[in-house]
Amino acid sequence: MASTPAPAFYLDCVNDYGTRKLVAHAVQLTDGGVRTPTYRYSDPGSELTHLQVSAYLTPDQPHAWGYTCRYRDLVSVDLDHARAMARALGRIQRGLARLRDQLGPAEDFHTYLLHVGSTLDIRHYLLRLAEHGTDGKRYRQLAPLAVGEWISRQEQRYAAPAAG
Repeated sequence: MASTPAPAFYLDCVNDYGTRKLVAHAVQLTDGGVRTPTYRYSDPGSELTHLQVSAYLTPDQPHAWGYTCRYRDLVSVDLDHARAMARALGRIQRGLARLRDQLGPAEDFHTYLLHVGSTLDIRHYLLRLAEHGTDGKRYRQLAPLAVGEWISRQEQRYAAPAAG
C-alpha cells in the first residue's frame, strides 16, 4: 500500500431502528490501516468524510432495496465542507448517469455500490471483522465479486423463509 491514503468502502450490516441496513462507509486505507477521513480542506479525500452508500434488508423483500448515497451522521458542516460535499455528490450523480446510459440501471445493490465506487475511483472494499484477524487488523479486503457474495449472504440471512 502506498503512503498516500487510498479511498475505500468499509462494509457493514447494522441495525437501523429495527431494520437491517447494508452500509458502505467511505474511509481511507493507509499503511497503518483504515482511518475515517476527517474534514480538512487540504486533506486528500476529505470530501468523502461522512459519505455512506446504503440499502435496506427487510423480511418482506428478497433483496436489498432503497439504495442511497448520501452524507450521514453530520455534526457540523462549514461552507467549504458543504461545497466539497456538493461537488462529490454531483460527481457521483454524473458518473451514475453515465454508467446508466452505458450499462443500463443498476439491477442490485452490489452493482449500485460498484458504480458509486467507480465514480469515486474506489478500488478497495473492506469487510469489518468482529474480532482482530490473524494480521491484527479489524478488516479484510474483498475483491469486487466477493462484495456481491457478501451482500447475497446478508440478503439470505435476513430474508423471510420461503412460503410453500
